[in-house]
Amino acid sequence: MTMLSPAATYHAELREQLGSVGRALSVQRGLLWLTRGLAAGTVVVLGVVIWAWIRDAVGALPLLMLVGLPVAASLVFAAGSMFIRHNTRDLAPRRSSLVRAATSSHWPSPRCATRSST
Repeated sequence: MTMLSPAATYHAELREQLGSVGRALSVQRGLLWLTRGLAAGTVVVLGVVIWAWIRDAVGALPLLMLVGLPVAASLVFAAGSMFIRHNTRDLAPRRSSLVRAATSSHWPSPRCATRSST
């Protein structure tokens, strides 16, 4: 049996669940920045290939650099995003505002619809 009130127990469980949500969001953010880094590295490699093609030096480009640059950029972006942590206190209001936004209707009700008179 716990010495905490039901409200305190509820809030403790809610903080624990929001902590796991924060960790999941951090991983999701890391994967998002991983793909953004991969895209940015690919664009840089494309620019290097175009530059080398203009100068007729495509054959001189090292293959390891062409493959390694996007991978290294994606890992740097993902590692940089993993240092940012979610505060569980910030997650609760944000979620409740999302729930309010999802449940509110922006469409007028049929009772409020105006009828054209002929």
